[in-house]
Amino acid sequence: PVSSTRIAETRARAEQLPPTEIRESPAYLLIKERLRVLTAESSIEIVEYYQDRLEKSPEPYPYLRYGYGLALVRDGRAGEAVKIFHELRQENDSVIAFHSALGQALMASGQPTEGLIVFEDGLRLFPRNVPLTVRYAEALMRAQQYDRAHAVLLDLFNNVPPTAAQVRLIANAAGGAGENAALAQPDLQPFQRARFEARKAQIVPYLPKNHPEKPPEDTKDG
Repeated sequence: PVSSTRIAETRARAEQLPPTEIRESPAYLLIKERLRVLTAESSIEIVEYYQDRLEKSPEPYPYLRYGYGLALVRDGRAGEAVKIFHELRQENDSVIAFHSALGQALMASGQPTEGLIVFEDGLRLFPRNVPLTVRYAEALMRAQQYDRAHAVLLDLFNNVPPTAAQVRLIANAAGGAGENAALAQPDLQPFQRARFEARKAQIVPYLPKNHPEKPPEDTKDG
């Protein structure tokens, strides 16, 4: 039976054990900052929060710079975030989240060609990484490259079971690819072309917005 004496003895032994230092993993730190940005009520205030943290921090920790970059994207200042994410990726290209964030920031700042190149470079390092591949497919769809997006997603989901949201994404990619094929017909009447273009335009609202989403996926394995 557990007595007060045994409890006291156990507590005394525990107090003699050396302290254990628990360090938060880099991936956890990135997830935490991503969630902070996503849940902030004001994009301006979250930008100011990171500016203040970085000013007072003993060094510019990557997780703080990452959060600051995400905050800038959310505040509509993706062009400024590009430099931050580019530097982070240069410093440590083993972090998948840095590739994804840089690609998304480039897309959001009106640099789709550069954004797609970043995603392609990342996927050469991390083939079939689910969050990175999904972000790449979304970027392809924003660039109206539905055929390529559909092929990329098919390759991924033939190897990894998709979620419900990812099934909808590949369906949208297939739909866009079909409209592209229809638009390629040389004998289209103007009203037919307008109808197919309208269908393609209907797909865009269903793509995730340019601000960061699904933090646990984007930082997983990196």
